[in-house]
Amino acid sequence: MEPPKKYQPNIEPDIRPDLQVVHVGGQSSAERDNPEVAKQLGDSENQAGSSKFGVANSGGESTPERANLDTVKDAETSNNGYWAGKSRTSEEPRSTRRKITGKLTGRKAATGGLIGLIIGIPTIISIMLSPALVIQQFAETLTKEFNDQLTSIDMRSTYLLKKKYHSTFTKGVCSPVTIRCKYQSIREKSGLAKRLNNAGVTIEGDKSAIPGRVKPTHFVYEGKRIPASKLVAEAKINPGLRRALRKGYDPLYAAFSDRKSGDIRTRVGLKKSSNVSSNPDEMEDDLKKTAAGTDDIPEDGQKLKEIKDQDGKVTGYEDSSGTYYTPERGATINSLIDEINGRKELADAVGKAATKSFLKGALTATAFGAGAVDSTCTVWNMIRLAGFAAKIYQQRQLIRYGYEFVKFAHKIKYGDAKTDEANFFLSKLTANPNSEGKNALDSQGYRWAAYGDNFTPGDFSTTVTDMKPGDDSTKYLDKLMLQNEASRYVNGQLVSTSIMAKIAGFIAGGDSNTVEAADNACHFVKSWKGQAIVFGLAAAGAVVAFFTGGASITVGATAQVIASAALGVAFSLIQPKLMDMAKGEVIQGDENSNEVGNAAVSGLGGYNAETAQGRGLGVATQETYTAYSQLSSQVAAKYAKEDRDSRSPFDPTSSNTFIGGILASFTPYLAKTNTVGVASLSLASFVTSNLSTFGMTQPTIAASDKYNKCDDPEYDKYNLAADPFCNLRYAVPVDDLKIDSETVLDYMLSSYTLVFDEAGKPVIDPATGEQQKIYNWIESPSDPTPKGDYADYVKKCFTRQNSIGDELTDPSEGSGEECIIGKGGANEERNKMFRLFYIDTSVEDGMDEDFETNETTTSDNLTGGTFRVATFNILHPSDNLPGCLVLCRLDRTTSTLKNNQIDIVGFQEMRGEQQKAFHNSGSQGYGADVYDTYPSKYTNGNDPDENVETVVGWNKAKFELVSAHQKGVKYEGNRKVNIVKLRYIENGASGPEFYVLNTHDPVDKRADSEGGPADRKYNNELYYNMIKNDLTDAPVIMTGDFNSKMTVEASRNKPLGGKRENLAYCILTRNNLLIHVSDAQQGKSGDCPSEKDAAGGNRVDHIFISPTMKATNYTVLNKHANGSDHDTVYSDVQIPGASDSFNLSSDYSTPSFAKNPAVEVDEPNTTKCSGGLTIGAQSLREVILSKWPAIKDIGGYACRANTANPSELSVHAVGRALDIMTDANTPAGLKTGDEIRNFLITNAEPLGVQRVIWNHHIWSANIDGWRAYTGPDPHTSHVHAEINLEASRNPKLGN
Repeated sequence: MEPPKKYQPNIEPDIRPDLQVVHVGGQSSAERDNPEVAKQLGDSENQAGSSKFGVANSGGESTPERANLDTVKDAETSNNGYWAGKSRTSEEPRSTRRKITGKLTGRKAATGGLIGLIIGIPTIISIMLSPALVIQQFAETLTKEFNDQLTSIDMRSTYLLKKKYHSTFTKGVCSPVTIRCKYQSIREKSGLAKRLNNAGVTIEGDKSAIPGRVKPTHFVYEGKRIPASKLVAEAKINPGLRRALRKGYDPLYAAFSDRKSGDIRTRVGLKKSSNVSSNPDEMEDDLKKTAAGTDDIPEDGQKLKEIKDQDGKVTGYEDSSGTYYTPERGATINSLIDEINGRKELADAVGKAATKSFLKGALTATAFGAGAVDSTCTVWNMIRLAGFAAKIYQQRQLIRYGYEFVKFAHKIKYGDAKTDEANFFLSKLTANPNSEGKNALDSQGYRWAAYGDNFTPGDFSTTVTDMKPGDDSTKYLDKLMLQNEASRYVNGQLVSTSIMAKIAGFIAGGDSNTVEAADNACHFVKSWKGQAIVFGLAAAGAVVAFFTGGASITVGATAQVIASAALGVAFSLIQPKLMDMAKGEVIQGDENSNEVGNAAVSGLGGYNAETAQGRGLGVATQETYTAYSQLSSQVAAKYAKEDRDSRSPFDPTSSNTFIGGILASFTPYLAKTNTVGVASLSLASFVTSNLSTFGMTQPTIAASDKYNKCDDPEYDKYNLAADPFCNLRYAVPVDDLKIDSETVLDYMLSSYTLVFDEAGKPVIDPATGEQQKIYNWIESPSDPTPKGDYADYVKKCFTRQNSIGDELTDPSEGSGEECIIGKGGANEERNKMFRLFYIDTSVEDGMDEDFETNETTTSDNLTGGTFRVATFNILHPSDNLPGCLVLCRLDRTTSTLKNNQIDIVGFQEMRGEQQKAFHNSGSQGYGADVYDTYPSKYTNGNDPDENVETVVGWNKAKFELVSAHQKGVKYEGNRKVNIVKLRYIENGASGPEFYVLNTHDPVDKRADSEGGPADRKYNNELYYNMIKNDLTDAPVIMTGDFNSKMTVEASRNKPLGGKRENLAYCILTRNNLLIHVSDAQQGKSGDCPSEKDAAGGNRVDHIFISPTMKATNYTVLNKHANGSDHDTVYSDVQIPGASDSFNLSSDYSTPSFAKNPAVEVDEPNTTKCSGGLTIGAQSLREVILSKWPAIKDIGGYACRANTANPSELSVHAVGRALDIMTDANTPAGLKTGDEIRNFLITNAEPLGVQRVIWNHHIWSANIDGWRAYTGPDPHTSHVHAEINLEASRNPKLGN
């Protein structure tokens, strides 16, 4: 098996849409200024005193979603008034431009002059010409629009955090730990507690009555002990505390980081990392495959097999070849396979009606006879079938397509984007405009999201019926083709209500012109699958020809003729669309940029619908969504203010800042230049054609008008809110959001059945002293697992796979009518509580999770895991034990591992035939059913991924391979040491990661020869230096047959020179680098501290571990019974979690801080941004990440001006600066930051470091001293490091 691609958070960050500010409808000034909504929001927050303190999440937070890296781009000035981003009132336009510039009445020169004075025209143009800006602006605009879930999470988390932070506690709720107990307390090892602690907030409280949990009585921040009852008041006046509390639980980040969001991504087939390769020749094909969902599907197309533990929990998946997949990835692949199989059913049912007469034929002058369509009902049913299928199969493809643009925008943000990638995505958006010159930022979809420009994609009726005698049909063809560039991405009914009514009247006859009447007349089954079965292959011969006769449309043409023409046009659009979605070809790769824009908007609208549904929101009617969007606007304004307050007004990467707002308004213009990023614009043309519009207010539109443009019969029936591409919008009624979480819990516990014994007497629950109850909706007061009506509602509404109105594809899901807010009939109150409880429990779970590792910490994964490690020389196949040949011995080997529950094993003398049998013969009872191995190739060891006899094996249900390679050692026959990095995944864990090294050192070549001892000495020094210098990002386990013991032996295999210090045991324990598991168990440390192991032996087979680990249960299994001439040695090893720190090198003593004349200081001398980090900065970034595992985020690139001198570019803009995130306000963060500072300054000459800023101080290579820094940002959230030009060009800087 090939090692899976290594996931690098710093290269492929955990991807979620960037929701710095989320405007969910309600963009009109009146809505923003709604006093009732403002009061509701303020009341809930003031009552709660949670993380909703108007907090800016700036610095130090290891999150790909928040603006932690962007808030520290060397540009945080003191923010006041409008420079700080004052919230817009009803008198203000969309941005702060008018307020800043005064009365702008089209005075181009004055406007241009003001901007020039503030920023400097050359600099702002260089920033605006960055490809990154266009891509980021495109992604930010869409993720602002599409986040229905945020408001609900924000409001509901307010109530839960209020209960956790406040000192009031309900007696007895934690015996046992109930849901109510979880609401009112904090688990000591939860993600919430960890994040608060990392932010410098220490929790004090009562722990005695709640094992493992704490009820806060006080919070300690910056030495101040704050009573829990006064936390809210203190946070209002202490910005630092507000930020720290926000880091504890940030709804904006949690919405796309918690486990629930992972479940949603799995359902729609999304991966965290980008699917698009960096090879320009493969990018287009990769993007198509990503949309189709076929990129990671096994060759045989078969679903993966679940691997379950003894409790029935899925611990992974495997394909038919035995390749292992993690639980999340395996579930995603199976979801995609289900989708692909469903599409095949659709394609088979519809058939390949190979009609090539599309729009052109539909609009020829002779096209409109009464007999234009051979079978009207066939066409009608195909139109309706396509509408239902698009809601599933087209929407999923577009979701995956649009999501790639958002993921790439994040790569830009974190400096991981490559030039070829940027050029590819930029060209998709801008380089291929349509016949009207429109690109993605001109598309109807983007303009709807960005500016509120309304449109109805499916309204063909005016085009079809407005033709006059003698008209040239070509212009109508062109109009339809252009209209189809939006309508082809509608995830629902394509054609408008008006034209559907015309066709329906033609079909049903009489006065009825409803879709329902036409469905009845044509026997349409309201399900894509049900209709496809009825439809069969009839479509293949349904349309012999669209059009007959030579009659032309005349003034006063009959309704019948018009209906026929409309059907012809509709069918010519629908039929190819239906086949495209069935074949997975909604995205074909030849889309123009206008189509790319519409496709991405449609896809992200679909993703919003999936996330909101999966979070527990209800399907919104127009009325409900109008009110919800008003509240959402208030929430969005709060987050916008936080974002502005955490940034410099000159930060161009957010539209919430002064400069960012200006650049956002110019982005559509920039996108029109096919050479974006090249400074070739005419300045005069730029100023006259664009600055004239500066200060003009963009049109706004009310939610009641913005979300009613989807002409879908099923949605129209209930007056549902949807975007123009027919993606539903979701909400929770505003009044419902104010219901207390415990009131909701009480309701969920109110439905139960009392338990009686056979004699009819009440059965008493010993824990409560009350009569036992069987709860009808959840498992118990301690377990929120859905059951009964609640489980049924979850399936029908929250994990629903089919569209609203489709009741036959999966009858168990029903039509979905009860999922609509206000349509629950007698169950409406129940449904309301179901929705709230589902949201509340997902928020509670999110608070408990560790977002940095995507790890649920309920099983204390923060402290890592304990597992059994063995070293085992199994005896090569040319030697056999008496009466037991090779396969007999291998059977004993495997039995030894399984019977003793060995989790990780280092094999020696496992030759190729033994490797092959062990790895490939699971059905014969060898190891493949439990273990995976590296290497997995079985030849002579010439290949880098082959080994003639040393192999690492691991239990594939407990670990996954992160990376693997080998290094040659001195021993004849291509011998190598295995270097394998594993990740612990048992029970859903996502770490820790650790290295396993495995080796076999040589025996003496002959009696009294120095060859063996010298080679062993060489090899072990090699291992020592490799572990010390290269494997610094994770702890190490090393196994092997070292052919040397703990003491000097008189026999062969003596150490070099007869010195004990040259034994492997003594070399590897030198300076406490590693520790023998036997010594660890006995509490011994130091250089080779023992002469015998804990079992009383002196062996050549050893296991060493990093000193941060613990070892117990050291055991020796005697040889022969195990199939070998060596004993099997094993130990239980406890490894620290990903959050724990490891021993760092002591080479970080405080430097002298003298200037370093050997380092040349190079300030930026260009007006053009680099487009990303330089290769030198990237290399230094990797070095720091490897040396300091606690560092999770390092950013740096930002195309922006220098805050101290806005007429020049920042060093960040030329890719030569890093922001290394660590918090000086915490002891651990301060220590790490000081060490990194010392490392950078001490090594300034070889690293080319010209400047370091950290914790209110600055060092420069050309100025003596560690001087006080008085700039606007104190740099307490990160170490700022700059390198010079020469260093920036070094691809191995620091290596």
